[in-house]
Amino acid sequence: MARRSVFASRRARAWIALFCIGLMLIAVNIIAGRFANARLDLTREGLYTLSRGTRQTLARIDEPVTLRFYYSTRLGDSAPAYGVYAQRVRELLDEYVAAARGKLRLETYNPQPFSDVEDRAVAFGLQPVPLDEQGEQVFFGLAGTNSTDDQQVIAFFSPQRERLLEYDLTRLVHNLAVPKRTTVGLATSLPLEGDVMAAMRGRPMRPMAIIEQLRQLAQIETIGTQFDAVPPDIDVLMLVHPQNLPQKTLFAIDQFVLKGGKALVFVDPYSELQ
Repeated sequence: MARRSVFASRRARAWIALFCIGLMLIAVNIIAGRFANARLDLTREGLYTLSRGTRQTLARIDEPVTLRFYYSTRLGDSAPAYGVYAQRVRELLDEYVAAARGKLRLETYNPQPFSDVEDRAVAFGLQPVPLDEQGEQVFFGLAGTNSTDDQQVIAFFSPQRERLLEYDLTRLVHNLAVPKRTTVGLATSLPLEGDVMAAMRGRPMRPMAIIEQLRQLAQIETIGTQFDAVPPDIDVLMLVHPQNLPQKTLFAIDQFVLKGGKALVFVDPYSELQ
C-alpha cells in the first residue's frame, strides 16, 4: 500500500513537472513572437539604431513598399572601402525591413555586365560607375516602388554622404509611403528662393539650402506677406521672420491656426538677410 502511495506521488510530481515545462515553452514562444524583430546595436555610434522620426515614417506605411538594392560585388573587390560601406547600407536596410513589420520588402541584386538586372538598374535611373579602363560598369544604388508604381531612387551611395545615410533612406521611404506631398505656404519678405536683384543683373537666382531641401519633401507655394486669407490648398503655413504684417494678414493667420491649421514661425532678431 505504501509502495502504491509513493508511486502515485512520483507520478503526480512528474505530471506537474511536465505541465510546468509546457507553460514555460508557451511563455517563451509568446515572448519570442513579441520581440522577434528586436535587434541589439552594439556600435558606439548607434549606427543601426533607427531614429524616432524614421520609426514614425515606417509606421505610416499603409501599402507595401519594395526596395531594390543594386550592388556590384566587383566594386567591393576593387575598392574594399566600398565593400564595407555596402555592408553597412545592407544591414541598415535590414533594420528598416524589421521595423516596418511586413510593409517593407527588400530585394538585393548583383548586376552583371549585359544582364537583365543591369538593364533594369539603368531603367530605374541608377548611376553606373566605370570600374576599369575596359569600361566595365558597376552599381551601388537603391530603387524603391510602391503599389501605385511611384518610383524613388538613390542613384549612387556616395561615402561622402554616409553621415546622412538614414536621412536619405527615410526620405525615399517617406516619398513612397506618402506620395501626396504636403503643400507648404511660404510667407516671408526674405530672399529665401533667390536674390531677385542678382537675377536682374544676369546672375543665377539660386534658392537657399533650406528651400532646396524642403522641396525634396514638400511642395512650396509662395503666398507673400499681404494675403487676407490662407489659400485652401495650404497644409502648413511657414512664416519666416515676418515683419510689419498688415492687420488683414495677421487676422488670416489667426483664423488659419484657430481652425486647426499648422504653422511654422521662424524669427531671427539678428537676421542678416533683411
